[in-house]
Amino acid sequence: GGRRGAGKGGRSDGAGGVAVPGASAQRPLVEDWIERASFHDEQLVFTRVRLDEVEAIDLAFGRSAGAAIAERFADAVRRYSPPTAAVGLVAPGELLVVAPFARIADARRAAAAVQAGLGEQLVSEAEGIRLSSSIGLAGTDAIGYDYARLLDASGAALERARANGGDAIAE
Repeated sequence: GGRRGAGKGGRSDGAGGVAVPGASAQRPLVEDWIERASFHDEQLVFTRVRLDEVEAIDLAFGRSAGAAIAERFADAVRRYSPPTAAVGLVAPGELLVVAPFARIADARRAAAAVQAGLGEQLVSEAEGIRLSSSIGLAGTDAIGYDYARLLDASGAALERARANGGDAIAE
């Protein structure tokens, strides 16, 4: 029971917390997962999550507020991602979440849960704006067990989600 995110080691107020590593620090772990997932014929899904309108936020509210919003975004993505996921920072306002999923539809549901969680985050630095994100998915079943190809495919899917106006999920 209990509130989501308020359990052992969790935070309910969005302040402080565990730093999200950079994607370069995440890569050795994920490459190991890819090797083992291939051996066991299990699917891993790369999920690229980008804060919508990150440039406009910086312009409208200033870089320090933009940095605070990007940090809150990273904290929220980490919190709402599956506990089995490796989360890494690609760029300010963009994260890579890698997790095992039997089907891409399961990954899509997890991505929708991240989006819903982000939508619950009120951003005091931006006068009540709610966070929204574009999400791109790429799984090993369709792309193969290659880190660079999965990263590229999830990035291309992310761009398709952004091209659809943002706050979308694409494969």
